[in-house]
Amino acid sequence: MYWLSSLSHVGLAEWSLSQNKYENAINDIVNLYVTALTKLKAFNSVTGWSKFQIWFIRLRMEVIHATQHMLATLETIRCDDLDDYRILKMMNNCADGFRTLASRYDTASQSMLNVDTTMMMVMEDFKVSALILEHASKICVKSRSNAVVIDCQT
Repeated sequence: MYWLSSLSHVGLAEWSLSQNKYENAINDIVNLYVTALTKLKAFNSVTGWSKFQIWFIRLRMEVIHATQHMLATLETIRCDDLDDYRILKMMNNCADGFRTLASRYDTASQSMLNVDTTMMMVMEDFKVSALILEHASKICVKSRSNAVVIDCQT
């Protein structure tokens, strides 16, 4: 029961993210992930089988947070007249966050090496997405143009 319920919450959160209307409903989406995480922890206490799923949901929540942070930073840069040093510091902070996420996804995928190759490939794709967002953060500092487009559906 816990497992199916948590899967439905994760599925709804992922579907909501794919609709490109999540800017106004980000708290609802995060609440879905938190609910799924809570149910997975309950499932884990009964069976001990869901540690990887808990790790996965935590990483997805961190990706959402890092992406929101980057978008807020870009909006601040676009709207405010900041000096170059502050912009560089803000965007490097975003890039460091995505680098950390890529490292955590790499650790998670390595732990799945001999267990589930499909899940390992998904984790590798998420790692590459985080690295792309890190690179985009660094390029944004150099370009300082308003034409930077970021797809938040990593």
